[in-house]
Amino acid sequence: GDSRKSGFSAARPSVTVPRRGDPPRRPDPLPLLAGAVDTIDPTPIATYRVRVAPSWIDYNGQMNEGYYAVSFGDASDAYLMRAGFDEDYRRRHRGTFYTVETHSRYLRELKLDDPLEFHTTVLGVDAKKLHLFHSMEHATAGYAAATQEAFFLHVSLDDVSVTPMAPELLATMERDR
Repeated sequence: GDSRKSGFSAARPSVTVPRRGDPPRRPDPLPLLAGAVDTIDPTPIATYRVRVAPSWIDYNGQMNEGYYAVSFGDASDAYLMRAGFDEDYRRRHRGTFYTVETHSRYLRELKLDDPLEFHTTVLGVDAKKLHLFHSMEHATAGYAAATQEAFFLHVSLDDVSVTPMAPELLATMERDR
């Protein structure tokens, strides 16, 4: 067609519209961590173990979705502690991490006292950002019960602004990637 009629210039970027039957396209990684997904170490880190507690069980006799989030938060904390983000770090560097986005998938039901093991993969990291992927697995049956992708920002405890993390913490997280 004539680009003058549409109001677009001939130099505009082309957009490919998928047709029925075309294989799905993987979206580009977020600009925040562009390229990180292509360079990760495929070996996740075992970060956390816990059993499903009685208070986590809902009226259906299974683990309530809110406690999936709590346990994923505990897995994030366990990874951060393993990397060197502890009370001493917070005191010396006056920095912390804020969770700014998560995406969870609930794959299988969990019951009272089920043993859980969490595996964490660092999908991306730079001086101010961290991108983790967690898998929650039934520790004895071996199936994945849920997954979570989480994004964090490193924040100053003094003025709540996004600031670079200490070089030694960044270096540890980069090695884990």
